[in-house]
Parts: sequence; C-alpha cells; structure tokens
Amino acid sequence: MSYDEQSLDAATWRHLEKRCHECTHAEIAYVIAELNRQVTEEGLRAAVLQSRIDRCDAMIADCVLQLERWANGGAV
Repeated sequence: MSYDEQSLDAATWRHLEKRCHECTHAEIAYVIAELNRQVTEEGLRAAVLQSRIDRCDAMIADCVLQLERWANGGAV
C-alpha cells in the first residue's frame, strides 16, 4: 500500500470507519468537506493567535520605547 493510499484510508476511516476504496463518491465528498471545514477552523485559530502575537509585539515595542526615553532622561 502506498503512502497516498494510507493517507486516504486514514482520512476516510477517521470519519466513516471505512477504507477509501469501500466508500461511495458521496461519502468521499463528505470526508473532503469535513477536511476542508477543519482546515478553515485551523486557519481561523491561527489568525486569532497571530493577532495576539502582533498585539504583544506592539506592547513590547511600546515598552522598549518608553524605557529608552526614561533611560535618556525623558519622561516615561
């Protein structure tokens, strides 16, 4: 069994408890839709995490600027 066949079997088994060659076209379409939904959800989670990272980066940059001003005798 090739790697591709193993991957397909793993995907269909996870959702339908069938090997890929046992599935109908409709069942395979269902598995593809489920995989697409999961990818979309993961993408949204990644976007939320990236937004949090960006906010933290901005806060750190702001703190560094304030510390530099303070170190140079300026007001914080």
